[in-house]
Amino acid sequence: MIPYIKLLALSVKLLTRPLANYVRQFSIQNNHNFKHMRSRGILIRLGRSHFSLEQKMDRVLLGVRQDSSFFIKKQNDEQALLRGIDSFTELLIYSVVIGISSYEIITGQIKASREKQENSQQFE
Repeated sequence: MIPYIKLLALSVKLLTRPLANYVRQFSIQNNHNFKHMRSRGILIRLGRSHFSLEQKMDRVLLGVRQDSSFFIKKQNDEQALLRGIDSFTELLIYSVVIGISSYEIITGQIKASREKQENSQQFE
């Protein structure tokens, strides 16, 4: 099961690469534009939180204790921005995939319940 999840995650990363490159070029070109500074800050925070979460997960998987002697080094703004853009595009694609599949499941259940009600009304 886990290899399939990793394969799915890898394929989503592969599919989000063009979108991530577009957002990355847009953020680099509009680096000094004041309107986009808020979104840039949000992407930097997202990148830093993704990095620290990844470091904590790696330590748990490797069996390293979470003592205070370990310190997660903060990334600089550019690295965090790039990681935040990648995380944002992956979250966007995952939310679209989950939304579409949820919509299909819900509409299928509604259709099945309608057919069941129609069938029960015909037999009465």
